[in-house]
Amino acid sequence: MYYKRFTYLYVLAFLLLPCMVSLSQTRINWQAWDANGAGHSLSGTVQVYSSLGQSLVGSSSTSTHLLHSGYLQLRVSSSGTASIVAQSSLDFGDVLVGEPAMKNLVVQNGGSAPLTISATSITPSVYSILSGGGPQSISAGGSITLRLQFRPASSGTATGTLTIENNSPADPTFAVSLEGRGILGPPDLQLSTLTLSFGSVPVLTPQDMELEVRNVGASNLEISQQIIAGQDSLHFSILQAATSSINPSGTSTMRIRHLPLSGGSKRAYLRLYSNDPDLPIAEVILTSIVTDLEQIPHRPSDARLYQNYPNPFNPTTEIQYSIPTDGEVLLRVYDLLGREVERLVEGFRPAGTSRIVFDGSDYPSGVYVYQIEWNGKTISRCMSLLK
Repeated sequence: MYYKRFTYLYVLAFLLLPCMVSLSQTRINWQAWDANGAGHSLSGTVQVYSSLGQSLVGSSSTSTHLLHSGYLQLRVSSSGTASIVAQSSLDFGDVLVGEPAMKNLVVQNGGSAPLTISATSITPSVYSILSGGGPQSISAGGSITLRLQFRPASSGTATGTLTIENNSPADPTFAVSLEGRGILGPPDLQLSTLTLSFGSVPVLTPQDMELEVRNVGASNLEISQQIIAGQDSLHFSILQAATSSINPSGTSTMRIRHLPLSGGSKRAYLRLYSNDPDLPIAEVILTSIVTDLEQIPHRPSDARLYQNYPNPFNPTTEIQYSIPTDGEVLLRVYDLLGREVERLVEGFRPAGTSRIVFDGSDYPSGVYVYQIEWNGKTISRCMSLLK
């Protein structure tokens, strides 16, 4: 019984001894990098590669099969041949349209004979080889670095292929898949000026100025809101707003009206809210110096326009004016946007003082401007309809 047990152990040790010797002879040290293995199962030298097969970290001379452990990669190449080793794909990620992005590709010779590269090519034209390409030879265990570029011409995903013609029996036409995504840059809002100065303006005299809004970015500029703010905002209005969507390189013209209702210095702010990430709120300062009617010297030869009475009124009020000589008279009423509401007098009138009643029954509450024109002169005043 003891003899049989001893015989069994002896036979088992005899069978395992070659394996133990083989293991001791083929032990390889490697680094625990993630492997995304590729390669061919051949008879010959076993070689250990690091992450994505980019670095040769050890070798053994026994015959085995390709093995992927999750942390190392064993690759077999025939003795006396070249073996090309490189990543099978490159992702350039998101790149602004028209801008370049670069990546390096390391190509190694994992065989025991020189690796001869006869040609390198890359397609389509959005990809290019900046350096490291062309015919060359890589010694056993050596490597070269190819510098690749992706410059998207439009938005969207662009795929390509890098082809390396070589003398490796396993991969004579080695292909690397390329991918990149072109993205549009953000919009960029620019204003023709940051200050609109209306200068010196007589009270109740409308004056207009223009402002250009430009999009110098790569994406559509979307304007969500256009307002005038500040304590003097009542004296300014947007006569013509910018378009809500402005294409790249596009321009939209705004027209701002200043209708001062009282004298003194005026200051307000035009604000544009948009999707420009660097300037979500663009601001233009609006200024003027208003000359009040009381500051304008009156000459006996001038026409006169008196304050309406009553004021505020609902729904009627009386407007009085006087002209020193006979002539053509035009008396009109405007809203604050400068739109004509009603013509009260139009035609030839004799010299002297006249009175006219304005009926606001058909108009909403608000501030209105009444203006007289006579002999090339214009006088304006303001009245309030309060219902």
